[in-house]
Amino acid sequence: RGNGKEVEVDVHLQLAREIRHHHDGVETGVQRTTQGTVTPYPGFTATVLSALKFVAEDVLVLRVRLESTLPTARTYDAAALAARVGREIFPVALTDASGAIPANGSAEIYVVIAETADGGRANLTGQETFNVLVSRP
Repeated sequence: RGNGKEVEVDVHLQLAREIRHHHDGVETGVQRTTQGTVTPYPGFTATVLSALKFVAEDVLVLRVRLESTLPTARTYDAAALAARVGREIFPVALTDASGAIPANGSAEIYVVIAETADGGRANLTGQETFNVLVSRP
């Protein structure tokens, strides 16, 4: 990944935050879908709330809620987050994740998918069923 790609992905993360509450079609070239896929883990869940697809750039931003059911905070490896669609795993290019879920609470994060594991175009629509892969440190 080149420095230019990282800047481009960071811009998309910022745009995703800004248009979160807008209606579909407000931004040209952006498609928004509502998700709801829950991935259970011991003591917490990862729920994909929505997906924003930046069509021209083939970049997808997922809004995810990590929710703990334990009385102690949970930690995870934010640098190792990934998304799975069927059998294919997509590394997260950028995230605002802190690596912690509060005790009996939740954290909302954004994850950006910009390419496949081998560096090719992701070609995702945002309509797929996504599972967020969360690793412990």
